[in-house]
Amino acid sequence: MSATTNEANDREDFKVWQQNLCKSYSAWEHLLHNLYHETYNLACIQEPFLNSLNLTNASSLS
Repeated sequence: MSATTNEANDREDFKVWQQNLCKSYSAWEHLLHNLYHETYNLACIQEPFLNSLNLTNASSLS
């Protein structure tokens, strides 16, 4: 067995969540409350909700 094959077998799965929120506040809140950090390694958000200052809102979730 080659070293490349062994390295591929030793890796853990890397899970990505990708979602287009269509600048929706309710979709943003739903995503923040329901995206489990134990399940996904990376979250890619397209068109996030922007507040009146044209900034995304921070979450107090931990």
